[in-house]
Amino acid sequence: TDPAVHEQIKRAAEYAKANDMAIVMDLDVRLARKAFQNAYPDELQEIACLRETTLSDSGEVQVSVDSIDLSDHYTFGSAKTYCTVSSRLLRAYAYNTGAEGIDPDTIKDITERCRVMQTDMKGLTVAILCDLSLSGKTACVLAAFTLFTPDVFAPHLIEFERNILKQYSDVPLAGACKDEWGFPGRFKVNTNDLWYSEAMARAYAEERPPRDLVRDLLLMAKKHRGRDQERLAVINYYMEMSWKRNAEVENKFYYGVKETFGSSALSATHPTWYPYPGELEAIKNGLHWWECRRDLTQT
Repeated sequence: TDPAVHEQIKRAAEYAKANDMAIVMDLDVRLARKAFQNAYPDELQEIACLRETTLSDSGEVQVSVDSIDLSDHYTFGSAKTYCTVSSRLLRAYAYNTGAEGIDPDTIKDITERCRVMQTDMKGLTVAILCDLSLSGKTACVLAAFTLFTPDVFAPHLIEFERNILKQYSDVPLAGACKDEWGFPGRFKVNTNDLWYSEAMARAYAEERPPRDLVRDLLLMAKKHRGRDQERLAVINYYMEMSWKRNAEVENKFYYGVKETFGSSALSATHPTWYPYPGELEAIKNGLHWWECRRDLTQT
């Protein structure tokens, strides 16, 4: 989105064309994260981190959650990774737990008992006010960290990326590419850290009324006694939402490339993160591979 970068790419494409070469330029939104943040500061990706502690019969119990800092090949060499730009308390619950997991009949929302002591890019700390009714119970704090990258479910994401393509319509490119799209890359999966955003929560509620995504994050992350089938259904729907939305973003880019640079323009590269359908790939894009249009095949 920087005019000087646009001009440099244009000169490079013209030089390549004059020498019987063609350039397919990476025009992914992740290379314009600052411009997106400036335009839509409330549409950045969040991740919800669930952390447990044991409560006492009086006083306060503190829970601290460190911020998240993720990186992949789209951040190498850049000034900033997918680092935390802010944090907030989503919710807090108290419950009894045992060998069969959480007792669902004991779950209580204790968000109002939480006193936020720290909420910034370094982390979140809350103090939970305890009394006899909470003695021995487990508390789970859901901390949301906003990351320096567009939310996959951001309402303006597809339009913003389409406008990037249009910006380069005067450049003799042979096409454009979008590599390994999805949520920020994670090299280790912790299922107590789950993707979240307000836009994602709205989409979830619209498709599965009257379910609440924040409450279901706890159900997905922690086994609940007697609710195995409900838990599996929630996990499956969460993953289905992921692959459908990620595929939508990918395919809108594909057709945007064709509309901008012509029907014979090349749309690249592969949508795979790890070329194996395991947990790292599932948390990245919901295994959306087979729904993504490309002019090159899978890895």
